[in-house]
Amino acid sequence: MKVTTGMMVSYPKLSDVQEHKEKPLLQSGVHLPRPEVYQDLLEISDQARQIAADINHELVKVNIPDRPIGAPDDYIPVSELMRRFDPQNYEKMNQHFGNNESEKGLLLLIDFTKKLPLHPDWIEKYREELQQPVDDGFSS
Repeated sequence: MKVTTGMMVSYPKLSDVQEHKEKPLLQSGVHLPRPEVYQDLLEISDQARQIAADINHELVKVNIPDRPIGAPDDYIPVSELMRRFDPQNYEKMNQHFGNNESEKGLLLLIDFTKKLPLHPDWIEKYREELQQPVDDGFSS
């Protein structure tokens, strides 16, 4: 006995099938939805982030006293002596400080300070110059 008797089964012919004209989603430029997962590429810990958030980034102006605490009344800053008796290194020192090269600037100041015991006349001459009246060019 034939089961297919009376039933007409039609199979599609390969020549009758139309070409699929739609492009697949990836080729059409449509992106499939995917969940975005946040990744910390720098891998900074939560504790470090909290510290960074707590830092106050405002500059605070500090008043530097004219002389160190406990210094005598006739204290002379070494930088003033350096400006008067070693002007070339004084300018270099200020340039280093201006360029954030404080170590180089301090080395120049320390080298000058080491020369002071060899030249006590510099201190006396500097004090004499302070005692002299300043000629401003306006007085007759």
